[in-house]
Amino acid sequence: MKRSVFLTIPLIFSSAVCFAGGKPATASDIAGIKEAMEDRLKDSDSAKIKDVRLTGDEKSGWQFCGSVNAKNSYGAYSGFTPFMGMKLKGTDGNISYVVLGVDDSVEQVCRKYGL
Repeated sequence: MKRSVFLTIPLIFSSAVCFAGGKPATASDIAGIKEAMEDRLKDSDSAKIKDVRLTGDEKSGWQFCGSVNAKNSYGAYSGFTPFMGMKLKGTDGNISYVVLGVDDSVEQVCRKYGL
């Protein structure tokens, strides 16, 4: 278990280094990110996503940061929470989205790199 934690942390920080600048997410990016959040949110259908910025390229993949507000277990919105992740293009040409984290610690990484 510790081994996977140590392997994940460098991935997050190496991705974050590329965040300087960035461009706004498209509607299809937002849809892909919402789908990727299904396992992370109590009610992903209620997710409101804003301020998503992407950086990177097709070869190495794109990184993104943004904020999400979704309903909690009580059916109330819990407030906007920062998230970060990656947009990847597979060898078959399909685009996939991976959300690496949804919590306040992500905000510090995204702010440090300008997103």
